[in-house]
Amino acid sequence: MSKEKFSNIQEKIYYRPREASELLSVSLATIWNYIKQGRLKTFKPSSRITLIHIDDINSLFDEVD
Repeated sequence: MSKEKFSNIQEKIYYRPREASELLSVSLATIWNYIKQGRLKTFKPSSRITLIHIDDINSLFDEVD
């Protein structure tokens, strides 16, 4: 496959807490604290999966500015 076929693939919309911690450069415990404090909203498609929307992650960047 060529790289051109992958150029149309967009970034993910939902991230797992571990991925969000890497994006924000904070610990996983900090992500869970943000969730408990209501600073990050989550989506739970099942009892064992927690997802965070990219817009909610971006909103944390806006709080810093």
